[in-house]
Amino acid sequence: MAQNGRGARATIGLLNLLSGGLGIWGGGQVLVYFREASTIGITIGAAGLVAGVFFALAGLAVWRGWADARAFGLSAGATTIVVYVAGVALGIIGMSGLLFGVAYPALVMAWLGRPGSGLGRTVDTGPRRGDPGRHDGMHRRVSALA
Repeated sequence: MAQNGRGARATIGLLNLLSGGLGIWGGGQVLVYFREASTIGITIGAAGLVAGVFFALAGLAVWRGWADARAFGLSAGATTIVVYVAGVALGIIGMSGLLFGVAYPALVMAWLGRPGSGLGRTVDTGPRRGDPGRHDGMHRRVSALA
């Protein structure tokens, strides 16, 4: 892909925004009609609304290529999966929630987790080149003794 996967980032980001919008809509529906919902239903609905907001924001971060988009996307995906699995297990969210709330975030997490996604900061485990080391008294003493 040209320019560090710009097309893939835009596609994933847009789909994240749409999927997050579904979470916001579904969680908001439970909160609007809270009179018919149980306490657990309201809790899962509120968590779904918050997870939808986070997932949509993560989509925007991926789309725009923000510095910490990978970490934010991974945490938003994990949060979304936890909320949807809990909702499906409790019978609050339907089976289609497994597609929008579990399968798709897992796919996004797999895409973000791969080394070539082009997002996030990379960790440099090797020594920096041109770094002469610390110049405090300890380094000078060790050098003088050698």
